[in-house]
Amino acid sequence: MYIDITGGTKAMSAAAAMTGAVIDIQLVYVGTNDYLADFRKPNPGSETLFYINNPLAVFGDLEIEKAFALFEKHNYAGAKEKLAVLKENIPDPNTRQQLNFVYLLAETYEAWDALDFIPAYQNITILNRQLRRDRKMHKTFLIMDF
Repeated sequence: MYIDITGGTKAMSAAAAMTGAVIDIQLVYVGTNDYLADFRKPNPGSETLFYINNPLAVFGDLEIEKAFALFEKHNYAGAKEKLAVLKENIPDPNTRQQLNFVYLLAETYEAWDALDFIPAYQNITILNRQLRRDRKMHKTFLIMDF
């Protein structure tokens, strides 16, 4: 499924783009690199379909918020599932590293809730080791909220 934001008014195109971004549908735009300035229109036949990346998916802000909301509701399995994807796809290394901390904590809590204490202990030990390693570089961690 695609949403074409080419035609209509600016408000309609903006609304279509926002809707497509929120429901994560591919946005497309028909444009050209060969514009005839004198006629104020594209050179006929030079139109190209441009694919527009979802601006909300590039940095994963909404998905991070969803994962944290699941975490706060004590749905550690759901949070862990979202964080597993996010920590591999977020481009910023600092955010990716800190999401890995929250992922390990969610994994720990999930095992603890299942009374599976050995994996819970192993995960919290790994998390503790990584936090000790990185605390000199970062004074505050995303995980401090948890």
